[in-house]
Amino acid sequence: MLPTATRYTKALPLLDIFVVLSRNKFDMHTSVVCERACGSAIFSKERDIAALPQRYITPCVMRYVLPSAKRGRENMTYITLTVNPSIDVTYPDSPPIVAGGTNRVGSRIVSAGGKGINLSRALFALGERRVETLFFANKSSKTGSLLCSMLDAPMGEETDNPEISEEITEASEASEESKASKPSEAEETREKSELCLPYTPIPYADPEKQTRICIKISSEDGSLTEINETGESITREDMMSLVSYLAELIATDGQKIFMLCGSIPQTVEIPVYNLLIKLMKSCGITCVLDSSGRGLSEGIKEQPSLIKPNLEELSVLAGRKLDFDGSAVEYSKELFHSYGCEVLLTNGGKGAYYVGSRGVIKATPPEICHSLSTGTVGCGDLFLACFVRAYYGQGRSAVEALRLATGYAAYMADSYPDTDLSRLIDGQRLEQMNKLAHGVRIEEK
Repeated sequence: MLPTATRYTKALPLLDIFVVLSRNKFDMHTSVVCERACGSAIFSKERDIAALPQRYITPCVMRYVLPSAKRGRENMTYITLTVNPSIDVTYPDSPPIVAGGTNRVGSRIVSAGGKGINLSRALFALGERRVETLFFANKSSKTGSLLCSMLDAPMGEETDNPEISEEITEASEASEESKASKPSEAEETREKSELCLPYTPIPYADPEKQTRICIKISSEDGSLTEINETGESITREDMMSLVSYLAELIATDGQKIFMLCGSIPQTVEIPVYNLLIKLMKSCGITCVLDSSGRGLSEGIKEQPSLIKPNLEELSVLAGRKLDFDGSAVEYSKELFHSYGCEVLLTNGGKGAYYVGSRGVIKATPPEICHSLSTGTVGCGDLFLACFVRAYYGQGRSAVEALRLATGYAAYMADSYPDTDLSRLIDGQRLEQMNKLAHGVRIEEK
């Protein structure tokens, strides 16, 4: 049986419950209520908000009663969340990895990583400026400071990639100077140039927590080897900081899309994606889930509008090996009929499927890209960004959105690393990407 949305007898939206709790976190009784909220118990049955103890109702609750937002594509805001960001160290065009032996690599690319960050970069590179990039990070930590400093660089600006240790040292020294004023990291006002990606780091309650480092080795044979650190845990206090910021962000006019991206650290016990999808849907916001493992298997239960697994991730969700053109499509149909979420299924150079309210559509990239699309860093993020922008932001058909997404991702795979998500897409590249998109073969089944 499908989960149903909780209905409240009062007009206060679900968002206000969270804000009330977070604003009263110093109340001696709040820890009990916070535990219930973060453990989903508060959502398990109908609850009259008026029954909440008076000590949890504060004047600030009125500030967060949501206005009637103007719904229109002309003022669409794209919000991405990366629960587990990283500093990515990528080695492109390396020899195949030999297990147990010495492996030598060539050039190195150091960048801010995480699905949500990459997705925001892709949207920004495509010309979208109403982008909100949220991620957990301590700017006062060495790696957190480095992550933010890399995002401060204008997109498209050619920069060298110095030694990681030197970057961390410089970033750490800069962060020591910034500690003097001690501004609120989640609410900090930052002036950005037109070429800088807007972002907001949500601080951990524990100032000692660091941002993980991930190593990606892209081999000449098209394979991608990844060595990823697990990442820090997310506590109830961390969630309250995030929801408090979301409260202010959501209360602005305009249509919004909320994209939850990437893995959830294994040490996290809180159902992060479940809570956030439930929260945002209660505010009428479209939710897109791009995750794997527990993040996907738990998050899908809250019925996001769209999920984007690749073939391997979908096979893990199904608990068995799936065939791309056969059982994977049938399983995607089952997910759509069971949870109401449309499915974007990708499989590198073999193409992608859309399964949803518009039926089943397959897109196959041109032959020249078949050996290049698999394993290229950022292709899946550009694919999703292009589809979401075209399908939800511009109101294009599923066929057209899938065609564009497949063509753009194939172009990036064909030209990587000359084309990556740190560079804006200029008119010449856009023309080439559209030309390649016209060569995508579409099959409606």
